[in-house]
Amino acid sequence: MSVNVRRWRARSLTEAVRALLLLALAALAAADNLLHPFSIELRSGARECFFESLNPSDVRSLMYEVWQGEDFLVNVKILGPDLQVFYDRDGTEGEASVLARMQGEHSFCFENKWGDRSRVSFNLLSPESTPDKSPSALTPLLSSLETISNAISNATSQVDHFDLVQKRSIYMAVRLHDTVNRLSLAKLLSVMLSSVVTVVVVRSLFAEQPGFQTRGNEYRSRLKSSYS
Repeated sequence: MSVNVRRWRARSLTEAVRALLLLALAALAAADNLLHPFSIELRSGARECFFESLNPSDVRSLMYEVWQGEDFLVNVKILGPDLQVFYDRDGTEGEASVLARMQGEHSFCFENKWGDRSRVSFNLLSPESTPDKSPSALTPLLSSLETISNAISNATSQVDHFDLVQKRSIYMAVRLHDTVNRLSLAKLLSVMLSSVVTVVVVRSLFAEQPGFQTRGNEYRSRLKSSYS
């Protein structure tokens, strides 16, 4: 094989890797949340479970993050077919893995024990298969793809983190705005109530003074006579 042919193949491989990287980055930019693509909403006291049928020695990983709710907390619980608890934690975000010990449906549950409505994004993953260790002609390409995959994974983690921070910030801003509105309404009602109480107190004070009712009756009599 001539040197020119080898250079052409190397150049073609490089261009293919670059194209793959650009496509991956474009998909990353367009996606809303690659690490936690599923989302649920939990009312106060609500619980929602997802079920996965596993065989012994199967492994599943659960990733989750809370971006709306009181203190961004939610209870996460993983149960086996025999109701054995593999994972039970109140958290804002995290990752948990379960190794199945028996065949059957395993439960992945989210529960909102707090007052505010919660929103949770999550993902349920299977472990990647172990790559073939035997050397081959594709080893350089696979190595390049692995490097690109790691870079994309790191970029995805950063994008996911910033997305979570943005969602939580928006939620806190909305809550603060609602709180300010409620306080303004409470202040307005307080002023109105204070005005009513002041009027009632002043009227009662004047009513208790000697001659106040008599002068009032005389004034009303004059008004009637002037219109008659």
